[in-house]
Amino acid sequence: MCGIVGYWAKESVLDFKHIDSLMIDAEKRGSNGVGIAIIDTKNKTTITYRSDKSYSQIKDDIQKMYDNQMKLNNLFFGLCRAQPETEPPSTPDDENMQPVFIKDDSREMTLIHNGAISSPCINELKQHYDFKTNIDSEAIIRSYQFYNYDIKKAIENISGGIAALMYDNLTNQLHIINTHNPLSQGYIKGYGFILHSSFEAIDKVVFNITHAKRDGMAVWEYWYHHPLSPFRIMTIDLESGFIQKIPFEPRYIHPVWKHKYTLENTKNPKTKYLVCASGGIDSGTTLAILKLLDYDIEAIHFKYGHRGEKCEEWAITNICEQLDIPLKIFDLSNIYKDIDSFSMLTNSKSEILTGSANSVKTTNAWTSGRNMVFMSLLGAYAESLILQNYYDKVFIASGMTNLSESGSYPDNSENFSSAVMSMFKIGTLCGNRIKIFQGLSNLLKSEQWYLMWKLGKLDLFKYTISCDRPYWDEIKQRAYNCDMQCGSTNLSRWAAMMAGVDDPREFHKYDDNKYIAHKPKNLKVKNLNIDSIINRILDVSESDKSKLKDMVNI
Repeated sequence: MCGIVGYWAKESVLDFKHIDSLMIDAEKRGSNGVGIAIIDTKNKTTITYRSDKSYSQIKDDIQKMYDNQMKLNNLFFGLCRAQPETEPPSTPDDENMQPVFIKDDSREMTLIHNGAISSPCINELKQHYDFKTNIDSEAIIRSYQFYNYDIKKAIENISGGIAALMYDNLTNQLHIINTHNPLSQGYIKGYGFILHSSFEAIDKVVFNITHAKRDGMAVWEYWYHHPLSPFRIMTIDLESGFIQKIPFEPRYIHPVWKHKYTLENTKNPKTKYLVCASGGIDSGTTLAILKLLDYDIEAIHFKYGHRGEKCEEWAITNICEQLDIPLKIFDLSNIYKDIDSFSMLTNSKSEILTGSANSVKTTNAWTSGRNMVFMSLLGAYAESLILQNYYDKVFIASGMTNLSESGSYPDNSENFSSAVMSMFKIGTLCGNRIKIFQGLSNLLKSEQWYLMWKLGKLDLFKYTISCDRPYWDEIKQRAYNCDMQCGSTNLSRWAAMMAGVDDPREFHKYDDNKYIAHKPKNLKVKNLNIDSIINRILDVSESDKSKLKDMVNI
């Protein structure tokens, strides 16, 4: 893919050696031609240079052009082309080499672009415009014209990969656009603003000027550099320096998924909630709350060859039957037997250590990549629902993020949720429609017990399995939690005691003389406030919180 370079000489003109450094790094991404534009933002004029040679071969010509033409407040655009198999070879003219320069009456637009534009979009726009070049990048400017110079609509109409810089001389604005393609920015006080396909390329220039490698904190910024977020347009007004950041929804060509401007049912957006449910306290409470609020819910359960697999399936099946919620089960047992058959949860012969006197607040129950795998599959399933059913949003809820366990397990933390959200944006075609429902993340297990009691749903907990080694009764064909002989059971029972409620579950006593449970000090009933608990439920509207409070009052 092409390497692009942008520089706004906002406060002074960089010595060419720094531009040379940026172009050398751009050439690593493409050596099939070079395109340069120097834009005089004061007089609104553009000078371009194109070659079918590599940057290294014509570096002296570019330096001469830069030294003669680059002035304060000017823009420098540079592109090192990597010729894709679907396009003709580079030529020294504008037909097969960027930058793309289009004049529309008094308006002039200059563009450099790394990526590829889907042919259906180009064909749509060719019905309205005679394309000047053989380069798919021209479609970006043509879409900008078609949508009356509304940059957000223009980019949302384009399907493909985009990392682009476009200057509009009429508005004197620089549009910086990127989908999934890499693009980074940097600023150095006294010099100006830098853009590049490679963060490392900007890092070199920053170091060569400032002799520093890491961004610092200051009242006023001296310099900074970082990658730009995907699916966002950054528009800089070159008169004022004002920056507007505009998120957008990418368009993808797909046999089922339709473009947002022709999307059906957009006047009645639908929202779906997928609850990753083990059959324990956290997922049981989450399912009950969403059901009380009459949300469109589906429970998703994963089997991965764990020692409590049969018991957990019994639990979640009963919970869903009680709440009248559809249940989907993904069986990963055959996969996980080759990934993790040694951990405490997947090896039935492994000693249970969680919740014991010598093993509190550890990761002894860790199973290799479990929550990461679950979330990846949940994201894939959410995407399939959106593509087929045009959901406006699909929320993924789970007990993975909660205060009681996030202190020890990294995949129970908010950082994990944020990382997953970033993965969805790049790893699916509609990731901006997939959201994480944090729900009960701010609630301790004791508060969940209290909440369910006040809502009259505590009886549901008799079906829950919160245990690292639950017991399956073949005669009665039902599951039991163990009696204070694993961390999950200990935690849930302590939580019930602290909430001051009766635990409706039945327990099985294992003959394990080696296990000595941790005994928390000063375990007392908390003085809990139901309004405070409901107010701290996340991603639920104030009106829905009021509904829950009314249910409590009843």
